Amino acid sequence: MSRKIAHWIFPNLNTLGGRSSYVNFLIHEFSKLEIENHIITTIFGETNTNSSVNYHKVSFHNFDFNKAIEDIHSSETIRQVKELNSLFSRENFDVLLIHSLKPESFVYLKLLLNLVNPKLKIILLIHDLETIKYLAIDGNLDLFVSRKSIFICPSRYIQNELNRILKSFENIIYLPHGVIASPKVEKNRSNLRDFTFVGDFEMHKGIVQLVIAWGRLINIYPESRLFLIGDGKLMNFVKRLVLNLGIESQVVFTGWINKGELRVELESKRFIVIPSLIGESFSLIAAEVQSMGLPAITSNNGALTEIISNSANGILVSPGNIDELERALFLLLKDDQFVDKLSVGAYKKSEYLSKPSDVIDQYLQILF
Repeated sequence: MSRKIAHWIFPNLNTLGGRSSYVNFLIHEFSKLEIENHIITTIFGETNTNSSVNYHKVSFHNFDFNKAIEDIHSSETIRQVKELNSLFSRENFDVLLIHSLKPESFVYLKLLLNLVNPKLKIILLIHDLETIKYLAIDGNLDLFVSRKSIFICPSRYIQNELNRILKSFENIIYLPHGVIASPKVEKNRSNLRDFTFVGDFEMHKGIVQLVIAWGRLINIYPESRLFLIGDGKLMNFVKRLVLNLGIESQVVFTGWINKGELRVELESKRFIVIPSLIGESFSLIAAEVQSMGLPAITSNNGALTEIISNSANGILVSPGNIDELERALFLLLKDDQFVDKLSVGAYKKSEYLSKPSDVIDQYLQILF
């Protein structure tokens, strides 16, 4: 009998950010093992910009949950819940793997779980701790605790926070993301002048603070440029900020690019900056660049401190502190010897990160 997983993914997989990239990786690996993957999301797979998904053994089920917050008792809400329940009854899933708990979709999930087979195995892969904290305020997490759901934490930071929120709950498992190592290419990063940011253009990513800090240094390093790779709600705001600071000649906006293009960009950079204002649950990009020997400036919060060690493979700064960020940028643009030392440290760190094959084996033990 075929094994079946229902993946609960909202808002969608239509980005190349860390969460979407890792979810795509899991689906791809599961499908290679002849496991059926049913994606419950807002956008059908055919419109997905990430081409890494292997559509063998993958089905997409599209739902629009945007109106749920307005009236959870509307005829449209009831219709979609019935459609969801029909899907679960028809397919008889082995596992419900929840990748996000956005409030607008949680309303539907809560209604659905009151209808489906109580023996359905429920697993939550925690990409977003802030949503968990939000749901814990109203006791909504009790829904999962009562069903003895399993929480998978990609970092010790997430694990510790969940233990604090859920107190004595036992089904909290630490399982770091598997990191696909890039082919090792020894190079002196000190020969390069440009640096980069990769991620969603959201306030909590610290992109505004980064641009301001860079604006203070451009006259000292006129030969260097900041590459902003990604997109999001703040794109227009950040573009206006760059214009207002008069630094448009030294800031490059690429938008989202595919994995191959991203690798080319990262190989040509001196270092990467990940200035998150709130704790990252893992930061896949921080882990992936270790095998490339790419030093990082990161905030000293969340899971970033489990990947980046100060003065070993990067520099840690206080979240949102523009002065510290400016000093870190200045140091890594000025000190060639220090940059090469951090690059060697990144290569060494990559040897200790979890490999995809190890992670998939552990997932299979938890799922089935």
